[in-house]
Amino acid sequence: MTIKTSLYKAKLEKIINYYVVSFEVLDIVPDIMKWSEEHRIEEDNPWRAGKCVRNLETGKYRILLAEEISYEMRRSIIGAMEIRGFSDSADVLNDEEKFLVHLLLHEIAHALHNDWTEDDCDKWAFTELERHTRLNSNET
Repeated sequence: MTIKTSLYKAKLEKIINYYVVSFEVLDIVPDIMKWSEEHRIEEDNPWRAGKCVRNLETGKYRILLAEEISYEMRRSIIGAMEIRGFSDSADVLNDEEKFLVHLLLHEIAHALHNDWTEDDCDKWAFTELERHTRLNSNET
C-alpha cells in the first residue's frame, strides 16, 4: 500500500518541534531527486524517500519527504536496514505511521549530528521512535 505522506504532516511537524534544531520547513515533494536537481543539490537515488538539506545562508535545515512512498520503496528501505543489522528492530516499520516517524527521525538525526553514518542515524531513530510511541500511548 502506498503511504500518502501529507496525511501525516501535522503529526510529523509536531515531532520536529520536539527537537532543538533550527528547521526551516518540512517539505513533502513529489520527487526528491527532481527537487534536488532544481536546487542544485547532488542526489543519485531516484527512489529517495527522505532527505535532510541545510540552507547555507541561514544555517537552518529543511527535511524533504516523498509525497508518496510505495510499498516497494518501503520494502527496499526496510530490507537495506535488515541487511545492515537492524532486522530485530525493522519489523516495527511495517506499520506505515511508524515507518514515516522513523524516516523523519532518521533525517532529524542527520541535522543533529551531521557526522553520523546512516547506521548511527537509524539506531538513534529507533530509540527515539520508541520514545514517541510511549509518549503517544500516554496521551490516549
